[in-house]
Amino acid sequence: MLNASNIITICWLIFLVYWIANWRSVKPAQETAWKAPNFRWTELWIIILIILVTHFVFPKHSLHFLTISSNSPLILQIIGIVLTILGLIIAIFARKTLADNWSSDVELKKDHKLITNGVYRYIRHPIYTGIICMGLGAIIVDQSIIVVLFYVCMAIFLIYKMKKEETLLLKHFPKEYQEYMKKTKALIPYIY
Repeated sequence: MLNASNIITICWLIFLVYWIANWRSVKPAQETAWKAPNFRWTELWIIILIILVTHFVFPKHSLHFLTISSNSPLILQIIGIVLTILGLIIAIFARKTLADNWSSDVELKKDHKLITNGVYRYIRHPIYTGIICMGLGAIIVDQSIIVVLFYVCMAIFLIYKMKKEETLLLKHFPKEYQEYMKKTKALIPYIY
């Protein structure tokens, strides 16, 4: 039966499959400002995929010691699903808009263009906004300690990476990016 947790998992699987399918369709790097040391993104994606698939295999009650509340109210489930689907849509549209300028590391591509159209017209890091929305949706629906810890760590990592990206973009597009920063917020339109 399809429940809120399964819908959240399916959204994450769609996200993951989309990212893997578009992983190599990028320009070569011109300059790398930050790369996670001794870190392999491919292995991380495989681990996340295994975790998502096992979500369907193991019943939730088998991990009851990690769960805060087994059943969230229907309204919270709906809010969680809406946040997750909204986050998925934002992340995919942002990735599609970036096209071959996208990178998993903080790097400038050859013939890199500063993207300020599409969803980038409203926020500077919409992929991160989408991922954080998806994480909040998962937290609201699943309400488990592991989910909360995972997404808190992920949000901290994304904000750290965002700062590194902004430093690199200011270096290569000093006037344009400064103007862009004045017109947009980092993650939430009109707020932050």
